[in-house]
Amino acid sequence: SVHQTHDRANFDSSMELNSYVQAGTSRMNPEPEVVVPALVKALNDPNEWTRENAAEGLGSFGTKARAAFPALVELYLAEQEQTQRAAPNRPNTLTIITRALKQIDSAAAGKAGIK
Repeated sequence: SVHQTHDRANFDSSMELNSYVQAGTSRMNPEPEVVVPALVKALNDPNEWTRENAAEGLGSFGTKARAAFPALVELYLAEQEQTQRAAPNRPNTLTIITRALKQIDSAAAGKAGIK
């Protein structure tokens, strides 16, 4: 698997981070303890595609990605703020993040005001 040649705690390179994003979203690496922390880090990536795919990957882990919930809510709020500034590409990003939050914990998403 992807992580075998890398130090589990070291996700410094963008290329490595993207490989974890792809592994998470395609379910090639079913180890949430390895992939979820990398996907959480990817939520802060400057590349929108990477953030969207990280959110989608986290959602694919469902309740196994519960540790990522606060970071996803934070990203949701940031993206929502950008949407209010009329950024045209944000609604799709918000949809992806919303779906991931609901897949991880729909009750908590509701309590957080995520619709």
